[in-house]
Amino acid sequence: MFKKPPTFISNTSDDVLRTIEYFPEDEYLKDNSSFFKLRPEVINSFVPEILIQASPLCAGDGPYLLVAIPSVHNHMHVREAIRNTWGSIASGRKWPRKSVAVDVKLVFFLGVNEATNMSDLKAESGRHGDIVLGNFLDTYRNLSVKIAFILHWTITYCSNAKHLLKVDEDIFVNIPLLIDILHNVSKQQERYIIGHKHNFHKPPVVRRGRWSVNESVYPLHYFPRYTFGSSYVISHKAVRDLLTAYKYMPLVLVEDAFFTGILAKTMSIPRTHCPRFAPASETNRCLLLEDKFVSQAGFRKNTSDYYNTWSMIVNNKCRK
Repeated sequence: MFKKPPTFISNTSDDVLRTIEYFPEDEYLKDNSSFFKLRPEVINSFVPEILIQASPLCAGDGPYLLVAIPSVHNHMHVREAIRNTWGSIASGRKWPRKSVAVDVKLVFFLGVNEATNMSDLKAESGRHGDIVLGNFLDTYRNLSVKIAFILHWTITYCSNAKHLLKVDEDIFVNIPLLIDILHNVSKQQERYIIGHKHNFHKPPVVRRGRWSVNESVYPLHYFPRYTFGSSYVISHKAVRDLLTAYKYMPLVLVEDAFFTGILAKTMSIPRTHCPRFAPASETNRCLLLEDKFVSQAGFRKNTSDYYNTWSMIVNNKCRK
């Protein structure tokens, strides 16, 4: 069980901290340990060209938290909703009734496809300075490449960021609670990934369908335990290790299993479970107001949900 550290901010929710624990050892993979070794030569060397670069965000000591959101070109309304609600803290706005005494920055990462409108993206970038567009094909099956692009950009342009939060567009993040938890966890260890552990005791590998993995790339029947990809945090010292492992390990296209499972295990990065990260089935928005959840899913289809939830937080009034 994760040892509860001293409270950093007085409003820390003790019941949230009590739920934090290390992932158990992947004992079911003990006979396959040879797979989780860096290959002798670079396998993945592709570094996409940057077509649109964000404004300088990481001067000096860098932000305490860099929020990286994979996005796509035509989701401008979603990006705007995030900027105006939970992401507004990155542009200097205060969180209602909470003190956040650290720097938070937010960047949207995109690739290209046949429908990409460069003029619209450049105009949006000119207004906000938080767009990074890479010259790679932006498809679901390229998500692992996209996450590697985020890691590479972070190391190159925001190398002093203390934590990297990878979070999907359809997630609402309780930034003050997340910062509080990170302060506590980082007192215990310097290298870690924290998120919601996958529900499977032994995450199975599938060979067909959307999440299929070719046996030639990953021959084992089960993945190491990993976090759900919707929202997870990588500590400063773990970011570079993951990118190193990415270069020297066969590319698996299931992003969360690859980065927070295979590569984390390969580099012996402790994986830490906090069940208050984005459980897909939980839609009670009041739990965000009550500091019971770090993140929640299900926001992208209707952007009014972002604004309604933010209004609930601003007005300190729950809407069930």
